[in-house]
Amino acid sequence: MTGDDASHRKQYVLRLQPLPGANPIRALRWVLKRLLRQYGLRCIDIREDHYGPANEENGDDLSPPTNEV
Repeated sequence: MTGDDASHRKQYVLRLQPLPGANPIRALRWVLKRLLRQYGLRCIDIREDHYGPANEENGDDLSPPTNEV
C-alpha cells in the first residue's frame, strides 16, 4: 500500500474508562496487543484524558486552568 492509500484508510476513535480496582496500563497493553495480533488493528495515537466527560459526571473540577483575571 502506498503512502497515498494509507492516508485514506478509515480511523476509529475509542474511549475507555477503567473500572475501580483494574490495572489500566496492563489492561490497555493487553487490549492493544490483542487488537493488533488477532484483528490487524494498530493503535496510531493514544493519550490520557484528564478533562473528559467522565470527570464532569462525577462533579470533579479538573478543567484546565484559564488565564482570566
